[in-house]
Amino acid sequence: MNELTDGQRQRLDQLADAYQYTHGAAIETIKQGVGSGIEYFNSVARAVVSDNGAWCECIDLPLEFSGSSGAPAEVRFIRDDKAIELIEQLHGLASGPEPVGTRLLDLLCLYTPLGISDSKGVAAVHFEEGASAQVHQPSRVVIGSLRPGVLPLFFRFRIESTSIQHGLTFARGSLFCLSGLGERCLLVLMPHEGEEAFDLGVQPLSRAAN
Repeated sequence: MNELTDGQRQRLDQLADAYQYTHGAAIETIKQGVGSGIEYFNSVARAVVSDNGAWCECIDLPLEFSGSSGAPAEVRFIRDDKAIELIEQLHGLASGPEPVGTRLLDLLCLYTPLGISDSKGVAAVHFEEGASAQVHQPSRVVIGSLRPGVLPLFFRFRIESTSIQHGLTFARGSLFCLSGLGERCLLVLMPHEGEEAFDLGVQPLSRAAN
């Protein structure tokens, strides 16, 4: 079983403190808004789904939290092959030419509990429109590589666009998927509707991987 080294654990603890300081109140607000519900977890991530929304956080990645409250999220239970098909489709979307009107494409795929601490266990792509104008931050950051035909333990995708892209049901929002829960994988889709919708996944991958 893969385990974090002392150095990796110390780095993640430091990131956790910084992330908690910046986003702790907002995270708790979302968790309280979702309330009690059905909990799902594997060796990488934990998720809670209720009639009021859903949230998911990675156990050893303090920077990784996704959630929405105030309305039910769309929950699906899909076969392993369908989950693999979806992650490969999302990776193609995030890695290919940016669709017109798309500001953000952000994919994180974890194959082992080590996550971003080991590039062999992660496939991640982050594109943000206009980011190249910022000092030391490219428009697209890529970490690791996708494993074709291999089911990840966890993957998450975020998009901010003006149009719905092929394979998705929303133009703005996020989704996450947990495998290893039994015969099916948990897929949760969370559209971001309205001008006040926001996402806590603001930590650049280039910094998180350092």
